[in-house]
Amino acid sequence: MSANLTENTSVYAKFLKKNVIEAESADFTDKTGQGTSTNSFEEQMIMDYTFVEGGATNVSNGYFVRELYYNGAFLDFEIYSSAEVFDAQLYLRVSSESYEFFTTKTKDGVKYNYLSEDEFKIVVNSDWDGDEPLDWLKYGGLYMPMANLLDKEDLAQHKTPFQDQLITTTLHLQEGRNVITLLVANNNNHGGTFHAEAPILDNLQIYTTSTITFTDYEFYTRENVNRG
Repeated sequence: MSANLTENTSVYAKFLKKNVIEAESADFTDKTGQGTSTNSFEEQMIMDYTFVEGGATNVSNGYFVRELYYNGAFLDFEIYSSAEVFDAQLYLRVSSESYEFFTTKTKDGVKYNYLSEDEFKIVVNSDWDGDEPLDWLKYGGLYMPMANLLDKEDLAQHKTPFQDQLITTTLHLQEGRNVITLLVANNNNHGGTFHAEAPILDNLQIYTTSTITFTDYEFYTRENVNRG
């Protein structure tokens, strides 16, 4: 709806800073990824953009992370905020491997692979009971673009472009250190090395008025990174 102003009106704007945290900046020390045909170790879970149809225009910084296909797989992101905020916006830039998930949903006329917030948990500064977080974000589930395949049986073929998905507009960050964990929490087994369903991850984006820094472990600079 639009309307003409009939009296003096003050309009206030809040400018948010965009902070991009690349998925490949996480700590991959001692991590093992389960992929389409074999396990990958540490920085081998980081993939070059040539693995995705569309190339660099779809992948920020040229790399993304895959092979989180088992229950309990996780990535931690260590983030520092200059102030405590309760209204930061969190986005994930995601896609999916080339098979169809057990649950798909149509959104705005487009079919997506879908994981609920209990199947793919986003944990922010939570206490943990062993390997289980005590609380996690409620965000309505993760919608991942599906692959555009020439041959759907060949998982090494064309992957989909990545898309940004809004997770929350009320992200609470403490002043100082914060940890955001992306946790695979399902046993949706497709056989082979796909023991769970998980997205492939390009980056996290945090919009906030505070100043954000993060720890980058720079594993993507190592020679063992799979470059397509």
